[in-house]
Amino acid sequence: PKDRAYTIRKIIDPNTKPSDLARPGHMPLLGAHADGLIGRNGHTEAVVELCRLAGLYPGGLLCELVSDSGEMMTAKELKALAKRFNIPLITIGMLAGFARSVLQKGQHRT
Repeated sequence: PKDRAYTIRKIIDPNTKPSDLARPGHMPLLGAHADGLIGRNGHTEAVVELCRLAGLYPGGLLCELVSDSGEMMTAKELKALAKRFNIPLITIGMLAGFARSVLQKGQHRT
């Protein structure tokens, strides 16, 4: 767990050089489309877009929640979990719509 946390911190640090990390590593890396959710409506792009919109470095950690069956949670299961624990839930579509509205207002990504 500590080595994974270290790796995550290094991956999103813009000063990290390839030589700072061992390869092959123990964490799969994903690259987002350069245009974010405008270019591709995917989970990876949603993470990066959310960081950009928050004014943060455009890199983050993505994980999927697993249901009791061992499969990835469905939208229905995620909604139930969010309701149970009073967690706000947004969809990639909602985030993409917001990102488009920000760009249409002339605000630029960081």
